[in-house]
Amino acid sequence: MLNKKHSLNQNVTMMWIWFTTAVCSFVLSLFFEKWQPIIGVQWLGIAWLGIVVNAVAYLLWAIALKDASDSAKIANLAYLVPFISIIISWFVLKEQITINAVFALVLIIGGILLQSVSLKKKNRIVKEKE
Repeated sequence: MLNKKHSLNQNVTMMWIWFTTAVCSFVLSLFFEKWQPIIGVQWLGIAWLGIVVNAVAYLLWAIALKDASDSAKIANLAYLVPFISIIISWFVLKEQITINAVFALVLIIGGILLQSVSLKKKNRIVKEKE
């Protein structure tokens, strides 16, 4: 949203977000985590998660927000990630869907629907004033 609001360079903005997140995570991990050595193939997993799963996904997200006519609609898509993750975990990994997960999904979908309804009302009111 910051890219859309202030016309900042999305690559620089994402770099600063990732840098800040890395520093904060490192500092917090010193207090709350026990460090384990990383060996061999684990580095490939870290590279995959860092480069493909996170960096590319967030860069594409920033591009989508930049080019969107209504960034609020695009931003709502982020809330679908837990829903999709649970469904894929159930289907691919045969994980059980708990009652807590169902409750969380209901809250997430309810929030998305509530946001969509309020956006439609807001757009209708704006159009009526014009």
